[in-house]
Amino acid sequence: MCYLPIVDMADRAGEIANYLPPLPESDPERPTINAYRSLGAIPTAMATWAWLSEETERDVHATGRALNEDEWNCGKRLFFNDWITPYGNIREVLHDMTHNTFPNEVATSLRRNPDGSVRRINRWTGVNLRKAREGVLA
Repeated sequence: MCYLPIVDMADRAGEIANYLPPLPESDPERPTINAYRSLGAIPTAMATWAWLSEETERDVHATGRALNEDEWNCGKRLFFNDWITPYGNIREVLHDMTHNTFPNEVATSLRRNPDGSVRRINRWTGVNLRKAREGVLA
C-alpha cells in the first residue's frame, strides 16, 4: 500500500477534504489517519482511528456518538472510527491496518443500522497477537 498525506490526496482528488469533517491535529507518534492511493496517485480509501479512554470507548460503543476533538487521543484503546472505501477495497484496507499499521493491537469499530444506531461492535486483532494466541493454543 502507498500512503499519501490527506492534504495531497485532497489536491489530487477534487478537494475531497471539503467533504470530511476536520480531524484534530495528529500527534506524530500516534497519527489518526491513513490515506490509500493507487499507483496513479488516485485516492482509493481512507481510514481514521482514535485512542480512547475506557470510559469514552464504553460511551461510544453504547451510543454510537461522534468523538469530541479532545477524545481522539485520550487513552490506550484503539478505535477504528471511519472506513471510507468507495472502490470495495475494505478487505485490503483492513488487512493493511491489522498487519502493517497495528499488528500488535486490538481495535474496535462500530457497524451501524440504516438509521445510524449501533448494530454491532466489531473487534479486530492485529496479526502478531493472533499468531501469539495461536501459538499458545497449539
